[in-house]
Amino acid sequence: LSGAEEAGILPAISYMAGLSGGAWGISSLMMTSLAPYQFLTNFSQRVARGVISDVVASELMTILWRKVAFNQPLSSIDIFGALITQRMLGWYTQDLSKLTLSGQIQRAERGELPYPIYSAITTKEVPYGWVEFT
Repeated sequence: LSGAEEAGILPAISYMAGLSGGAWGISSLMMTSLAPYQFLTNFSQRVARGVISDVVASELMTILWRKVAFNQPLSSIDIFGALITQRMLGWYTQDLSKLTLSGQIQRAERGELPYPIYSAITTKEVPYGWVEFT
């Protein structure tokens, strides 16, 4: 996206898609008010510091407690996801529970960024299921 912005073609792109780390990057960008090149600089610095540096245990527990409260299974993937959430989005807001997919649409509606398409794997079935969501 940074390259598309630099080349002046970003306004012509309608959709962007991400899987795994790409989805984390896209969702983080959509939540901020930063331009792609500014976000990339910030994102690179945060990744370079590692996933578990500056972890706030109470925030981590709040993220994980929601799964337990709704009787959802908790796995090591959830713990890693909570760490990623805290690292990639914790700088942007004090309350990570306020971050939603619907909160991302504003940047796409204003034409600042392409509409995001995310993909994930569900482990409730074998073979694992593949889902896309916006």
